[in-house]
Amino acid sequence: MGLLVCTVASAADVACYQNEIDPSTRRIYASESEYESDLEELLHRRQPPDPGLFKLAFAYKVYKEAAAEQQFRTDKVAHCYMGCLLASRVDEETATYAAWYKEVKDLTDCNRKTHFEWEDIKATERGIRLARTPHQNARLFCRKQCR
Repeated sequence: MGLLVCTVASAADVACYQNEIDPSTRRIYASESEYESDLEELLHRRQPPDPGLFKLAFAYKVYKEAAAEQQFRTDKVAHCYMGCLLASRVDEETATYAAWYKEVKDLTDCNRKTHFEWEDIKATERGIRLARTPHQNARLFCRKQCR
């Protein structure tokens, strides 16, 4: 019984950085300070304005609908498409915030399968810029442009 408690306690003590992938090395973070540096950059220097609960709720609805029906060649294509679709259906501010928030979640969920990458934010921002082009059908336009 005592051994089980000790094992559970030590497993819970594993710091998040020990389960997250460092985007610069593509390996588990070597130190907590490197993890904290990326987290600080993301949370404090790159945080966009919060667009508000209603816009975020609508953006989440758009995301869930699109994620269920779309499949993409690469993760970057998916980020581009989502940025384009969100900016087309909601607005640029909300799409930018959603991109940032997703990467914050990826960095802080302690799950190496959902790793954070600066390139993901850039791919989403590319999609957001594409959405500025006038078009009739956001889904079709974004799908073609983000190949």
